[in-house]
Amino acid sequence: MANEGDALPILSDWRQGDFTLDADLEIPVLARDKKRSLFAGATGEGMILVSQSCDILRGEGDRPFVQVSPLLSVSESDLNAISRRRKPQFATFPALEARGLVVDLDIVASAEKIVVASWTRHDGCADDYERQDFAAALARHKQRFAFSDDFNREIQPLRKWIQKRAKQSGVNGEMIRAIEHVRVKCPDWAAASLDLEFICVLNREPTITERRTWRSVQAEMETTITKAYPNSFLHLATPGELSLEDYRASVQLDLDGLSAA
Repeated sequence: MANEGDALPILSDWRQGDFTLDADLEIPVLARDKKRSLFAGATGEGMILVSQSCDILRGEGDRPFVQVSPLLSVSESDLNAISRRRKPQFATFPALEARGLVVDLDIVASAEKIVVASWTRHDGCADDYERQDFAAALARHKQRFAFSDDFNREIQPLRKWIQKRAKQSGVNGEMIRAIEHVRVKCPDWAAASLDLEFICVLNREPTITERRTWRSVQAEMETTITKAYPNSFLHLATPGELSLEDYRASVQLDLDGLSAA
């Protein structure tokens, strides 16, 4: 192991999101056969660093380990869903997408830095935007709101409605594809009857014509909610229209199975 007084940390070239395609690597996971628990190996197409860059660059005497997750090859449809943050178990960014790869965030292991230093490094995130987006995916995987089983069950019609319309052309598909994510606001999640506000945060500013033609789609989308929660409503908002108060008071829905994804 490198000494603390070395001029450069042993992983001085590595950052969060950098990865290796060394295919002979395995991550130990605790599994169980019919009789006992045992360590098994989780494999993939390579490994990616998920530790924060500041921890990667700290001296080995202070922080000798980093966290890594496996890279998996997925279908084109799954890759598209993951790139749109529809499957929070996974994450990806352009350098991985170009190779058809995603990160399995459910599997994480500690690796000694001197081991990582022997890997062939590939650049991960290309700029600050990609770095922030990847960091947000890591945070979201651990910080998702714990919706109740009843809520998850009642909201399934909304999820199915969105998934179906997203594949359509015309007005329906255009509006759904313009939604970056959906947030939900509730004054009291423990109440017997929930009063819900669903906020569809858009990824762009719609035209005046789009706002008019999307009203019928928005109304249809709202009916999938009001059947289960009559005292609820849904509206669209651009990031600029979403107030800080509404953002803090709301939680994001995971459209691929919601919080159970």
